[in-house]
Amino acid sequence: MKRVFRNDLERSDWLGQLESLLNEGFSLSDSLQLLGSYQSGAKKEWSISLYESLLKGDDFSNHLTSGGFPKDVISYILLAEKYGELKEGIKNGALMLKMKYEMLMKGRKMLNYPLFLFGGLLIMASILSEGVFPQFMVFFNSMNHELPWITRFIIFILSYVRLPFFLILVTTIFFTILLFKKTSIKKRIRFFIRLPYIRKFTKTLLTYYFVSQLSPLLKNNMSLFHSLSTLQHHSKMEFIKMEAKEISLQMSEGNSFSESVQKRNYYEPQFHGMITLGEAKGMMGEELERYSNFLLKQHFEKSQKLLVLLQAIIYGVITFIVLVLFLSMMLPIFNIIDGL
Repeated sequence: MKRVFRNDLERSDWLGQLESLLNEGFSLSDSLQLLGSYQSGAKKEWSISLYESLLKGDDFSNHLTSGGFPKDVISYILLAEKYGELKEGIKNGALMLKMKYEMLMKGRKMLNYPLFLFGGLLIMASILSEGVFPQFMVFFNSMNHELPWITRFIIFILSYVRLPFFLILVTTIFFTILLFKKTSIKKRIRFFIRLPYIRKFTKTLLTYYFVSQLSPLLKNNMSLFHSLSTLQHHSKMEFIKMEAKEISLQMSEGNSFSESVQKRNYYEPQFHGMITLGEAKGMMGEELERYSNFLLKQHFEKSQKLLVLLQAIIYGVITFIVLVLFLSMMLPIFNIIDGL
């Protein structure tokens, strides 16, 4: 099948246009028909196929996968379509996609230049390894002198960092990622929870996923047990299904919802407090919805801070390597000059 959208921004724009038509009073099927009438190419074909699927009685959300929509957005819209307000689900789905795209673009912008410098550094190291250092070795051997220790250390390192090394490194990384993907979702989450800096980022993201999918169900007067059962059976995300099942089991053993959440180490500490506040007000759905919006902003801000930290680390590593290479090249020259 042809690629419908190039990126999440285009998906966000498409959902935004659909929401605009729904706000004008058009039905979902009419909105899709209108979108297909003035679009072109793959988008036109895809919108028309969605319209035809709706006429056959299929769910709108089930066909978003063919458009490349991520699972979290599909799951959110699916639950809004079945148990909440579809327009609100489409609106928030468009916002999620837009923020994802902006985060990706900022990440690329921040990391492109450091990675370009790192590529240049590899070229410089290759030139030194193949051209400069062999000449130093020949000259110092002829003079019966030893190269400075830092130069000998760099020559030793560069003698191993060649094409076979990079092939082995890439192969190792590939199989590590493959094995990591085959591990259970629980083991993967526990791994990220243990990592410094990543821990806070992971907790914010997981809390947002769970709260954003639970709150619309509670907001539409669905009981807590029914909401958790719905997430367990209809969510597209494996993590949400797992958590809904385990929290339901804990609640069936006599624990309250807030106590069950507090025992989990995957979530932000404020989640427990928001549940207590929602229970006290009798408006848990509304409170959790506000909390999910707050978490989305927090996730975006933390992602930017993480990228800034990563950029600083890359710059620091590059600076250190350049300094070491400079000293390894200049110290032999100074020794030669002193010997004249």
